[in-house]
Order: sequence, then structure tokens, then C-alpha cells
Amino acid sequence: MLKQLSKLERTRNVLILGFVGLMAVSLVLFFRPNSGSSQIEPTRSSEVLAAVGGEEITVGEFATQKQRIQQQFSQFGGQISLMQMGYTDEKILDSLIMKKVAVLEARRLGLGASEGEVKERIANTFRDPTGKFLLLDASGKFDMSRYQERVGDISMFERSVADDIAREKLEAFITAAKIDWLGVFTYSDEEGAKAFELADELKVPNRTIQSRRRKLMKLQQKISTKSKAAWVGREIDLLVEGESEETPLLWEGRTALHAPEIDGKVFINDFGPHDTLVPGTFYCAEITESHDYDVGARILE
Repeated sequence: MLKQLSKLERTRNVLILGFVGLMAVSLVLFFRPNSGSSQIEPTRSSEVLAAVGGEEITVGEFATQKQRIQQQFSQFGGQISLMQMGYTDEKILDSLIMKKVAVLEARRLGLGASEGEVKERIANTFRDPTGKFLLLDASGKFDMSRYQERVGDISMFERSVADDIAREKLEAFITAAKIDWLGVFTYSDEEGAKAFELADELKVPNRTIQSRRRKLMKLQQKISTKSKAAWVGREIDLLVEGESEETPLLWEGRTALHAPEIDGKVFINDFGPHDTLVPGTFYCAEITESHDYDVGARILE
């Protein structure tokens, strides 16, 4: 899978930036988690809690996710509430929204789950340690009533499985793409934009926007650090721009791969055979050190 995805290198920047945009802008319409007076068992409720790009998140999905998290903590014994662990309703809903956004982008990239993949995932989910399938009746046939008893709303469960597979494919794509430089721009109100006219309660909260940005940049930092380390020892044509804004002890420049004021910088720590450098001039340089987003270089000639 990763080998196939890595072949998309030429278009990866555009695709990933599209994903970043989808993550950053306000596509989500929020509703209150405790709204409504439905008497239906929560995990079976189809009442809409939030909508992401036309895709709905139901009360049933929210209740099921909350139930799963509670079950995870109950394995350790004691009566620990989700609130004590920091899992507020808003945080749980936000995690569902993040998954839905990823699923939408996965579908846009053609990375959705096939029917066969969903069946295989479900079959593996309901096997014991010996590999025996647990949803068969006495005659060895598939037991639909047992299946429904285990998962509740079947269509909701199978949609959730398909979404998980699509999200995993997207994560694999991001990992395989290994973008050298990636910036995340958060949504902000701009007069004239349609989103500007939305009521505040319908906009993604700023803390959610910033949380998404931090998650993306944390992933990118690891990719960038490894990528920049591979630059060490490489000879490059460097356009010298002048003294660094960071410190007067260094000069800085950029290669043809660096977009001005957007991508990282090349800090010059050794003038080589020159007493001084001329801003606006190209020099041959060697990368001598690397950092998360920037690299250091010495002038060769």
C-alpha cells in the first residue's frame, strides 16, 4: 500500500494542502450534545448531533464512542468518570468530527473502503484468539440476531468500520508522502466570506481549530526533522539574502526549493573562502547541520 502511495509524489503537495485546508476551515455545523428529548436508547438514536461537509454525526455514534472510552477505563477497575479523565462531551464530539473530516478527505482522494475490506475487518473483529468466528449459530451459519445484539445498529456499525479503514488509508498516505515543507493555516473571519455571516455557535471554536493545527504540525515536525537530517552533506546552490533576522552572528539564504517567508531557512555559519558575502548572489554551499525545519550551511565557493 505504501509503495503505491509513494508513487503519487508529484501531486502529493497539492493533495495534502487540500487536506490541511479541509481540516482548518469551518466545515462543521455544531449542535448541542444533550439537545433533544428522544426516548430512544442513546446508542441507537439517529438524531443528528453535528454535520461535517454534509456527513452527519448522530447521537448514536456519539453515545457509542462515549461508551467505548468508558469501557477502556473500566478495565483498570474503580469508578473513574470520563470527566475526571478530561473526556468532556465536547472533546468526544471533536474526536468524532476529526475522524469524519479525515474520512471525507480520504474519499476525495479515492482512498475509501471497499465492501470486501469492510467484511474482512468485521470478520477479524469477531474472532477469538484461536481464529474461530464468533457469530455462527449451532448449524455453522451466520447468526444475524447475534450480530445485531453485539453491534446494535448494523448500518451505523458498518459505516463506522468503513470510516476507520478510510481514515487509516489517509494516515498511511500522509506518512508515505513525507512533505518536506507543510504549513497549516487556521480559519479566521474575513468580511465578504460566507462563513463570516454564520452565527458564532455554528463556527468551529478557536480552541478546536488550534488543536487541529497542533496535531498536524506535530506530525509534520517528525517528518520534517527526518527529512532535513537527510540534507546534511548535500551541496546546494544557495541564494544569500543577508544577515539573519534571528541573530547577527549568522547569515541566511534559500534554495530554489524554499518559498520566501513560508518555508524554512538555510542559516550560513561559515563564509568559507570569503571575508564577506554579497546579498542577492548565488554561492555553492554544503549543508552541515539540520534542525526541525531549518538547516545550517557553509559556503564552498
